[in-house]
Amino acid sequence: MEEILKRIELRLEKIEESIVIIANNSKIVEKDCSKMRDHITFIEKTYEVLRTPLTYLKNYVGGTKDLPSIKDEEKS
Repeated sequence: MEEILKRIELRLEKIEESIVIIANNSKIVEKDCSKMRDHITFIEKTYEVLRTPLTYLKNYVGGTKDLPSIKDEEKS
């Protein structure tokens, strides 16, 4: 019986270590996602500012396709 409890205790310790590792990785992923979100926002704002001049240039050189618009699907 004592041996079984010892094995259970060791398994619980391993599980706790795994949970700590997962929690730490989760913080890293959250930080990286936040950076990516900021980058995407920057790109969208920059594109919206440059879209009109790019459309003018496209029309000037005879482009036929419209430039895509960026829509944030979460806000729509």
